[in-house]
Amino acid sequence: MIRRPPRSTLFPYTTLFRSHVAAVYMADSTQDGAFAVTEWVGGVTLADRIEAGETPPTVEFLSNAAGLAEGLAALHAAKVVHGTIGPSSVLYARSHPAKLGSFGRRAHTWSESADVQALGATLETALTGRPAGVLPPSQMIDGLHPDVDRALRLAQEGEIDANELADRIRSIPYTAPPESGRSWSWRWLIPVGLLASTAAAIAGLGAFLESGPSSPILFPATANPVAPSVVTSTTSATAPTTTLATGISGPVAVTGAVAYDPLGDGAEHDADVANLIDGNTGTTWRTERYFDPLPLQKDGVGVSFAVVGTPTRIEIVGASEGAEFEVAWSQSLPDSIESWETVAGGRALGGTSRIQLPPRQGGQWLIWLTDLPAQDEGYFVVISEVRFLSE
Repeated sequence: MIRRPPRSTLFPYTTLFRSHVAAVYMADSTQDGAFAVTEWVGGVTLADRIEAGETPPTVEFLSNAAGLAEGLAALHAAKVVHGTIGPSSVLYARSHPAKLGSFGRRAHTWSESADVQALGATLETALTGRPAGVLPPSQMIDGLHPDVDRALRLAQEGEIDANELADRIRSIPYTAPPESGRSWSWRWLIPVGLLASTAAAIAGLGAFLESGPSSPILFPATANPVAPSVVTSTTSATAPTTTLATGISGPVAVTGAVAYDPLGDGAEHDADVANLIDGNTGTTWRTERYFDPLPLQKDGVGVSFAVVGTPTRIEIVGASEGAEFEVAWSQSLPDSIESWETVAGGRALGGTSRIQLPPRQGGQWLIWLTDLPAQDEGYFVVISEVRFLSE
């Protein structure tokens, strides 16, 4: 719901009506709950488009992204916090601009900064179709200026507000990729690199089989090989994940993990939660099996991790494809979901999801599942491992 004091039943939001914000005409609380009267936008959500494998063209993205940031800035100027920004809260149709909506959900944060961080992650996911933090968008998309990477990173790190995010996106130049010929980018280089590596391995194996004990292949001349600038790991047969090597990374200690279900019965396969931090991807934890979509029953369910140190990245290994999630932080384990600070979000696409984290010392980190994929006559999520890393 719109975050306003309950002193008026009719909100003067006519000044907030922007082309990129769904209009809210009225909101009020009742004895049994609350309600809001909002604009019917039509179309689908950004989450629906991503699930269908469709991401907007770059030129279409730039105008919509700036507009969404401007709309959020207008909300913040009116002292309104959205609280649940993610791919499923961006309404999209080809006949009108993308609009920020979904104001009727329970807020996960009351912070304007968290709103901007969530929007930055959502915009990156809109561009790449992947959770934020996997690879800079400009290295995946032809014609996309690197300034986009910087603007979205600053937003996700909480370094800029919604107004500055809009200004930065509007000032980014756009050069359309050539219609003929090949424009080489990371989208091409990654598969080409994999093919080249495979060919080299096959050639090397042939040389090894044909050589004797003194063959140079057994004693390479380079004693100190140079570390590659790109590290690629394949975590499943169909879901390779790629990340830039920005330095030596190491694990951050996790001292415990507990199921977090404040909106339900408080239990969520508690006995298996330790499997998420046992270092073994062969063991798993999963949510309970729900027989209706999770948003129809409650706002989410998750797992909380007690962390020592300051992680800069979280890796969620083997999460069921299609799961929507948010990542949140709190200094201590709170009783209510409203007390968490949401810092990122995304949708699991199979394999490993890598998400950059803002600097937070110790405390509790929460993986909050907001939607579960349908599978095996129900709705649930399976996760193999959760790792916190520092670079």
